[in-house]
Amino acid sequence: MGRLDKLKKKSAARTEAMDEAQNRMTAQAIVKRVNDVEPERLDLNMIVANPDNELYRTDDTEEEIKKLADNIRMVGLLHNLVVCKCEDGENKGKYELLSGERRFKALNYLVRTYPLDDNAPDWNRPYCIKLEGLSDVEKVVYLDTANLMVRGGFGNEKIARKATVRFVENLQKPPFNMTESEAKKQLKELSPMKPRTIDKGLSIEKNLLPELKDLLDNGIITRNSAESYVNLTLAEQKAAAEAFVLAEKIEPLSQREKAKKQLADSLRDVLDSSDLTQRTDILSSAKKAVEELCKKPAPTQKREKTSYGRDSVVIGEQVPAVTKKLKRLAKAFDLNGGLDIILARSVEERETYIQNLDDLIELATSIKQDIQSTM
Repeated sequence: MGRLDKLKKKSAARTEAMDEAQNRMTAQAIVKRVNDVEPERLDLNMIVANPDNELYRTDDTEEEIKKLADNIRMVGLLHNLVVCKCEDGENKGKYELLSGERRFKALNYLVRTYPLDDNAPDWNRPYCIKLEGLSDVEKVVYLDTANLMVRGGFGNEKIARKATVRFVENLQKPPFNMTESEAKKQLKELSPMKPRTIDKGLSIEKNLLPELKDLLDNGIITRNSAESYVNLTLAEQKAAAEAFVLAEKIEPLSQREKAKKQLADSLRDVLDSSDLTQRTDILSSAKKAVEELCKKPAPTQKREKTSYGRDSVVIGEQVPAVTKKLKRLAKAFDLNGGLDIILARSVEERETYIQNLDDLIELATSIKQDIQSTM
């Protein structure tokens, strides 16, 4: 092959690569498609929540939904819902939400709460953008893109971390086919999260043992600690996770927190050491210390005040007093004066007396049976 032929081949390869990069699907490209679709009204009962949005909805509160509903009631729905038709499954024929679940919930709240409002028909048939021809991966990428753009940096560390990981992983699949570096670059363009936060989150999801990730997700260990624990060996991570789980069983809470702090300090010592034997010894000693604390009985708690003392007074003093009064009343009936007093009352009053006595007999019988059961 001559020099000219090599140049032509190199030029053709460069042109092909440029065309591929230009035509490559991006997350922004899906978002832009929304602008090309004319919105149309859709019945609320034809729209279903997206299971892939579970990650984000855990951070939504009923108070926020009601606040959004109040805003929609005053100024109307300012942003259309974005949906995609379900082609199979139990929701076949309906439309799955890709963007706007909080608005969808707020609209449902308005329909339930103000069914006779003049705007109820509009709430029940909101304008929607219907996207078609999206693959399952594209749907999740659009959902994550919309949330990353709207929710920004997130207030929930767990949601931010898992959302960024899912987004980057999906952009490496067809039809996007990006490298990890390209996917991370696009994420950084969409979200105000700092590049270091994104990189650390990806590192945690990729390198941290599942047991430690569970502890992070449940708030037992901190994000900063998790970032450092990825540098432990898998065996060390496993031992650390077991120690933290044990520490959670220590009572009282003050002692538990103290044990967790000591364990965290020991893990920092492990990370500071380059001697594997020394690292093993430090971690082993830390775990044994937690185990010893778990064996110690929890300090005796002061007995909480209950109504037991008052109840015993009722049985020991008031029951005899009531019995004495009833005996006195029965004795009065033996005299004409007692009967005359009752006859002077109306029929309704006497019926009330009878009902009260029946209730007293029933209660007394029940109490008697409870006491007999202890003998």
